[in-house]
Amino acid sequence: MRRVGLVLLVAAVGAGILGLQNIASRKVVMGSFRQLERNAANHSLDQVLNAFEADLGQLAVSVRDYARWDDAYAFVVNRNERFTQSNFAPESLENMGVDVVWMLDAGDREILSLRADPNGPHRVQTPADSELTDVLREELPRIRKTMGKSRPLQRLLQTPHGLLAFAAHDVLATGGRSEPRGILLFGRFVDESVLARLRQTSQLPVELYATARSVQRLPPPVAEMWSAAQGTTQRVLRPTDEQNLDIYGLLRDLEGAPVAVIQTHTDRTLLDFGQQTLSALMLPISAVIVLVAMGVAWLLLRMERAWRAQAASERRYRAVITQAQDTMLLADATDRKILEANPAATTTLGFLEGQLLEKTVDELFVVNDGGTVRPVQPELYAASMSDLALQVRCQDGRLLDVEVSASPLSVDGREVISFVLRDVSARKAAERALVDNQQRLTQVAHHDALTGLLNRMGLQNRLPDVIEQAQRTRRPVAFLYLDIDHFKKINDLHGHGCGDRLLQMVADRLRGSVAASDLVVRMGADEFVVIATGVRDANAAGSVLGQT
Repeated sequence: MRRVGLVLLVAAVGAGILGLQNIASRKVVMGSFRQLERNAANHSLDQVLNAFEADLGQLAVSVRDYARWDDAYAFVVNRNERFTQSNFAPESLENMGVDVVWMLDAGDREILSLRADPNGPHRVQTPADSELTDVLREELPRIRKTMGKSRPLQRLLQTPHGLLAFAAHDVLATGGRSEPRGILLFGRFVDESVLARLRQTSQLPVELYATARSVQRLPPPVAEMWSAAQGTTQRVLRPTDEQNLDIYGLLRDLEGAPVAVIQTHTDRTLLDFGQQTLSALMLPISAVIVLVAMGVAWLLLRMERAWRAQAASERRYRAVITQAQDTMLLADATDRKILEANPAATTTLGFLEGQLLEKTVDELFVVNDGGTVRPVQPELYAASMSDLALQVRCQDGRLLDVEVSASPLSVDGREVISFVLRDVSARKAAERALVDNQQRLTQVAHHDALTGLLNRMGLQNRLPDVIEQAQRTRRPVAFLYLDIDHFKKINDLHGHGCGDRLLQMVADRLRGSVAASDLVVRMGADEFVVIATGVRDANAAGSVLGQT
């Protein structure tokens, strides 16, 4: 009887231990896995939001580059249409991912507005429709408030054309040390193309609900977020079935007003795994300790491997997201051989990835010193540098103007240098064209169109130098004034064409009768002035007059 009692007691204790184990396991283990599941779901949403913020963050980079530029600074004053045509062509807007451009002067008067319209006849609507600009004008105080001190996901606003992400910057001269002349805004509509990039980048399904009406069709707890006060929960987890878990996040603008709900989902493998682990813990007491030790060890190893894989994925993800819009090269810090190149590098430089990996950065980078092209010295990029103006040699032999930023990194114990190249060839070409145009305008302004001689403005420009030279050398200068007698009669009798040819003949004869250092000026109509610098006295001046 005592043995039976002991057996019953042992059985009762065992049953009690099993019962306590079952209760504790369900409370502790399943609770832990549910927390892990929530963490994984939140991480998935964070991954989507980071991808979204990185995608929209390029707007701030683009608008800063355009707003802190002498051409834009001058455009506020001269309104030169060439600036708009050369910088905001449909292809340029598409490459930057910009759908809306809006510029105001210092008095908040609109001087430029356009909207990309792929279905329109010109692909760009200029000026933009008033429905859009009215919204921007109404939101102008908040737009100013977001400049330079808000995250990209806070720079969202509703427009008649959909949800618009924007970035704005004061219009300044290059270098940013001038008084602002206005404000420049770039906008991008958050449409299906943006969501497609988010899905590709995050490798997760993504949906966006940007209106109160679309949010109301979501589950009630999600819809309640839209009207909840600022500071309350902004995320909702909703299991769709036993295998999937949806997570919703609320996006608010800088003022705290809701602008959109973003959704993604993750599978529930962690919870399934927890249920399997709990079943294993229900084995007889004799195997509980061993199974728990093995299970915990196996679980920790699996979680550690998952964490390492996740950390590596995050590093790759952050590198791709932050650099994908520009050309990126990764080179060995010792021999400067290229180790990796992103897809933008092969597109910009024209090399296949395998061809780039056979080269060093010495073979690609060159410096153009006054037209002399020479290799970049190693010390120029041995340390960190930012926005260094260089040229890079493309596969077809052409030299592309770029701004280069370099950062030293340590990857798996290996010292490498990350080069980021931004194509500025269009800007350089525009700068060279501007200089050429200025020179041509100076030539036209200072010379007579008919005879090619200096005109009155050209004389005013050159005369101070002539007088200064005469004072310095103490030699006289002869000023000879000539006109053509009865020139009006020639025009009246033979026509203005004959008169023009006579003026050209006189100009040629005058130019050929004086020294190369002398000036011949057409003052207007039939009046000419000769400035002779090689005379010694008044008699010599008279001889110049006799020669002409």
